[in-house]
Amino acid sequence: MVEMIIYVALLSFFMIVAINGAIIMISSYSKAQSARLLDSSINLLVSKIGREARGATSINDALSIFNQSPGRISFFTTNAGVSVPLEFYIEGGVLKMKRDGVFIGDVTLPGVSVDEILFKKIDNFGRQAFKMTITLTANKSGQTKTENFYYTTALRGGY
Repeated sequence: MVEMIIYVALLSFFMIVAINGAIIMISSYSKAQSARLLDSSINLLVSKIGREARGATSINDALSIFNQSPGRISFFTTNAGVSVPLEFYIEGGVLKMKRDGVFIGDVTLPGVSVDEILFKKIDNFGRQAFKMTITLTANKSGQTKTENFYYTTALRGGY
């Protein structure tokens, strides 16, 4: 009888260790998914804003909001020789894009929210650039990851 109690106790101990290990692995996998989602979203966001900014001729000060969050940035781009405004703005925690007042699409991925975005205009001797500070939160499988990102780029028309 004593041996049986010892065997049951040992079996229970090992089962608890095994279940706890499985829970830790599942949690680690979910954290990795959140980090991957956050990285994918910032890569998409930076490449999209960077590509559009490098193709822009100037910053549209009238539609831009600098040095406060949520910020907004607007550029003038050229479409068939006509100057067209292009905007990046936040709506419902999602970074969105408009061209000539028409909604183009979301720039952030589903499951990622923009908590804060701040644009700072850099205008030095006729050269225009901007610095973006953005805080993103990814939520995947109940795991949340928040990070700050910083990005600076110059406009084509500014050099």
